[in-house]
Amino acid sequence: MRGSSLSARQMFDAIGKLQMIVEPLKSGMDRERKLPSQILEVMRDEGLLSIWLPIEYGGPELDMPESVRLIEALAQVDGAIGWCACTSAINNRLTGFLPTTSARRIFLEDRAFIAGALMPSAKATKLQDAYIVSGRWGYGSGIDHCGWAVGGCSVFEEGKPKQDQNGLPEALLAFFPTEQCEIIDTWDVGGLRATGSHDYQVDNLLVPETFTVPVGFENPVCAGAHYRFPWYSAQGTAIAPVMLGLAQSALDRYRQISASRIPRVTATISRDDPVTQEVVGRAAAALRSARAFLREAVADIWFTVEAGSKASLEQRANARMAFAHSAEAAKYVARALHDDSGGAGLYEAQGLHRIFRDIHAASQHAQLQKGGFRTSGQVFLGLDIGRARI
Repeated sequence: MRGSSLSARQMFDAIGKLQMIVEPLKSGMDRERKLPSQILEVMRDEGLLSIWLPIEYGGPELDMPESVRLIEALAQVDGAIGWCACTSAINNRLTGFLPTTSARRIFLEDRAFIAGALMPSAKATKLQDAYIVSGRWGYGSGIDHCGWAVGGCSVFEEGKPKQDQNGLPEALLAFFPTEQCEIIDTWDVGGLRATGSHDYQVDNLLVPETFTVPVGFENPVCAGAHYRFPWYSAQGTAIAPVMLGLAQSALDRYRQISASRIPRVTATISRDDPVTQEVVGRAAAALRSARAFLREAVADIWFTVEAGSKASLEQRANARMAFAHSAEAAKYVARALHDDSGGAGLYEAQGLHRIFRDIHAASQHAQLQKGGFRTSGQVFLGLDIGRARI
């Protein structure tokens, strides 16, 4: 186990600081569509935007099983806080594959955080020791508070898409200062508004090869199990806990609502109504089952790679199924409680409707889609999954 400059206990303790300041800020967060400076200050100081930053660059490099718990707890405080922490973690981990001089520039010299999208929606044309990058990305979560950005690119050479050794389109991740891209104000959405997940674009930007990482690259510069953890499994490991934290928050909110709400049709306090009791019981069971499954699937891979072995296809498929199940369970919890709350759940002051929107916004991420069930089922049935990446 590698050492850390920040302990997990310190990072969990910081959640209490966020809980004390976040509630009166939520309406402004949604209106401004970004995290306020008071919250960012706590997250920066306490390492909550550096969860998977390599130790070599001053990060805590929190292990994956502990990270799942931390990100869920952050999302329970607020969905946008959890989401920005998880996307930052994903991007932090990628720097373990960058040349040391490049990573030191970003994190030690510039002391930056990284925002960005990993889908190869831009084009990178190969030069001798650099790439010319042009294109536009969506979902740059937290880009307003990040000094560097990363963007996925399809690689072109001599005007044609380049293929890797497996015959698949070659892709890379390009890292560049945020000031070199144009941020386009697009994030006018219903849920996760405070993540500020705007589009951003570059046009003929020269990116040195030393500030790029091939997608799926398996020769990390940094040591440690984080960089042997499967690429796509790592993304889901950071994202899925946000769903569970939001679902737990929905249950917590509904406990408060049901203690005073009196539906007209029953004239009974909701918590004393057998129907509400069953709804809450089923929701709690669904959430706890999904939580246990996710933690088990992540720990299975983590302890495998920590021991020096490679995660199997079956382990990766199991994790992918756990990610999709986390989203399905969270949506079930949100719908069940929202339906049972009646008109009381609509009011922003209650907070339940905001959580409902956040859950359904977060569940649109590719790592959480129901296709994960299908791909996992193919693996368990012994079928060829083709070019699906898990």
